[in-house]
Amino acid sequence: MVRLIGLAFEREDAEVRVSTSNNAAYQQCCGVGITYLKNEWYYQAVAVRALLPTFRFRVQPEYRITCGSHRFDLGFFGQSSPEPVALGEIKLWMGDTAEQGIPSMIEDCKTLATAQCPTFLLVFTANPTGETTKNLEYLLGRLHALGETELYKFLTPFVHHGGCLKEGEFAIFAGLLSSGRLAAAH
Repeated sequence: MVRLIGLAFEREDAEVRVSTSNNAAYQQCCGVGITYLKNEWYYQAVAVRALLPTFRFRVQPEYRITCGSHRFDLGFFGQSSPEPVALGEIKLWMGDTAEQGIPSMIEDCKTLATAQCPTFLLVFTANPTGETTKNLEYLLGRLHALGETELYKFLTPFVHHGGCLKEGEFAIFAGLLSSGRLAAAH
């Protein structure tokens, strides 16, 4: 799952960089890639589109459990099964501080823990070059609940803290919250 989504975001990043470079309206952010579009719904759409052609599970965005009120960002289903084989939440972790966004991730982890199938957290983040692993280790330490993880990253220019456009790393990170059919989260 992470590799398929990562490859799609790498292609999307290249298209956005070319577009912001070739259009004079984007002079202030010329060459910025996918981080220009910091919108969870957009990232969800790109992720779903990446999984549709070859992912072995049927993907349903914004899946609502029939007997509950919570809606999950991603639901994975077997070919003909009405019950999900895995449920996940998507988070963008690109705030001005490391703590920004973590409280809502903790709340999502609590909600996911109530599901009756394997669950995962899918995180999109941008970091200065060489700092992705260290920052994700910090995140893992704060979340405590994540088990097996998967990471895909690529280089892209983005506006770092301080307002300067510099090369950095965009990363797609998935952490399994509950075991069971581990293959559903890969």
